Amino acid sequence: MKKFLYTLLVLLLIGLLTAYLILFTEWGNKIIASYIEKKINPNEHYLSVKTFKLRFNSLDFEAQANDDSTLILKGDFSLLKQSVNLNYHIDIKNLHSFKEWIPYPLRGAIVTSGNIKGHRKALIVQGVSNVAQSHTAYNALLDDFKLSHLSLNAKDANLEDLLYLLNRPAYASARVSLQADFNSLKPLEGHLILTANNALINNALINQIFHLNLKDTLVFNLSHSSDFKGNKAISDTTLTSPLVNFTALKSEYLFSVLKLNAPYTLEIPNLAKLQNMINHPLKGSLTLKGDIEQSPKLLKVNGHSNLLDGALDFTLLNKDLKARFSNISTLKALDLFHYPKFFQSIADANLDYDLISKQGVLKANLKNARFLKNAFSDFLYSISQFDITKEIYSDANLVSQINQQRLLSDLNLKSPKTQLKIRNGLLDLNTKQMDMLMDAEILKFIFKMKLQGSMHQPKFSLILNEKAIQQNLQQGLKEILKNDTLKKGLDHLLKDDKLKEKLEKGLKGLF
Repeated sequence: MKKFLYTLLVLLLIGLLTAYLILFTEWGNKIIASYIEKKINPNEHYLSVKTFKLRFNSLDFEAQANDDSTLILKGDFSLLKQSVNLNYHIDIKNLHSFKEWIPYPLRGAIVTSGNIKGHRKALIVQGVSNVAQSHTAYNALLDDFKLSHLSLNAKDANLEDLLYLLNRPAYASARVSLQADFNSLKPLEGHLILTANNALINNALINQIFHLNLKDTLVFNLSHSSDFKGNKAISDTTLTSPLVNFTALKSEYLFSVLKLNAPYTLEIPNLAKLQNMINHPLKGSLTLKGDIEQSPKLLKVNGHSNLLDGALDFTLLNKDLKARFSNISTLKALDLFHYPKFFQSIADANLDYDLISKQGVLKANLKNARFLKNAFSDFLYSISQFDITKEIYSDANLVSQINQQRLLSDLNLKSPKTQLKIRNGLLDLNTKQMDMLMDAEILKFIFKMKLQGSMHQPKFSLILNEKAIQQNLQQGLKEILKNDTLKKGLDHLLKDDKLKEKLEKGLKGLF
């Protein structure tokens, strides 16, 4: 019996000695350090343990990654009580290197330091960081080394650095405040609030992404909140500025596929402020409502607006814009673009436009169209004694080929008494110049008409070629011959060749 007890005691002493040698000696610490490296680096060697000194009541630990990121732990440590009071310092050179442990594809550098205190079932972590050049404080509670709560308060963070950290483009620059509470990091569960005042839009980037032409300084205020649960974020975003107000409520972001779905409302109270963006003056206001879908290879925006007494529906797919205008007032459209109000109709139109090449096609059907009194109608009256403003065109259509700021248009207008046609009529929106040739027939009077010069004050000129003169002469004779008395007189005159020749010359002179 004594021999058994002696043997048991010897084995116990050997076990304690072995445990001591492994846990609390330099030789044993090297074995533990090697084990830690293998556990962290199952496939490739990424992290090296530079220092590992474990004593009965203390721990000194330092690890370094291949990219020179470092982790330092130093302080009180009791293996028997499983309690710690450690100070730490973490310097991560690139968060992307830790993608296996972080569910969201972060990037950039971060430095943080603080204290870990407590025991296995309740570890309290308190620290500070300069993430995104901010003043950040955070508190975390771990249960059995698993995060049960994290609260974070960041002040004066640089928005550009923060967006870079979140793997997003630098849409704007600002100092922002951020508050967050999380109950889990994997999967990400919690709530976040972000605010930014007097933020400055990055014109170059916004122009590149959305194919705009922002020039003026644009300042805005931003309010954003997100709830994270089930590998997605449900967010509310409000942006206000002197130029535009934007709201996206209940938008959804899926981390697994990096996809955003956001219902939005866009309000532009004063369209005149867009002049420097689109190089053209506008009037009035605009409200758009629709949905945004964005992923790494897709940008899809659709929207609806009630405007110009009608409706606009559009879809933007990356660079391709398709828009449909329904029952809009052309008179109000002319007023919107500061063009002369010379024409009135109800229009249905379809626009296909490439935002990169700035080329496209506009096709429009014009209902109940008529000309208003202006220089054009006055000119037509002067040459035909016909008031074109009284004509209603039920059959009218327009097709315009758009190339940058130049439009080549075909226009067809037909009424019981008139017919007007334009082929490849040029309208230059940049120079505000026009050059068009119109084929016209008014009361069977056939002629061509040139429209040239400024869009606001074009010059009109009448063109009568030999064919038009002959057609008008024949039509005039037909009208004359409808009168029996005149017909008999002409028959008598036309028997004399000399009188016939003089009559023909006289009639041609009328035209």
